[in-house]
Amino acid sequence: MKTVQYTIDGLNWGSIRVLRPLPVDGDPWGDLAPLRGTPIGDLIPVITGNDLSEALHGNPYPLLRTIGPEPAGLLKRLPRGLQMCQAGKKCLMRDPKKCVPSLGMSECFIPMEGGEASVLVILTWAEGSYVIIVGEGEFNLG
Repeated sequence: MKTVQYTIDGLNWGSIRVLRPLPVDGDPWGDLAPLRGTPIGDLIPVITGNDLSEALHGNPYPLLRTIGPEPAGLLKRLPRGLQMCQAGKKCLMRDPKKCVPSLGMSECFIPMEGGEASVLVILTWAEGSYVIIVGEGEFNLG
C-alpha cells in the first residue's frame, strides 16, 4: 500500500501520528478506495490539503478541528460484524481476547470485509494513529 506517515506536533495535545494514502490516478483515497462508502471508510475523515499543510508547518489547530475522534474511539465505532476475524477458530494463534480491533490485537487479524485496506486502517487505529484522506485544497510543504 502506498501511504505516507507524518508525526505532527499537536502542541498541548502531544504528538499526533497521521497516515494518509497517496493519490492514485487523481483519486485521493488511493489504495484505500475500496473503503469509500463502507462502515470503515465512513469513519475516515476527509480533510483539506490546507489543514494538513498548516499542521506540518506548526499550526495543528485546523487539523485538530477536522480530524475527528481519537483512533481508539474509532475502533469502538466499528460495526460488530467488522470486529470479528475471518480466520476465526481455524487460526492456530487465535486468542479471543486479542482477536478484536484493539491495542495489542494479533497482527494476523483479518476483518470480515474490506481486505488489505481494512487491515491497514484497523492496525493503524490500534497503534493510536489517525488515518486521513487529503481532499481538495492546496497542499504545500515548501
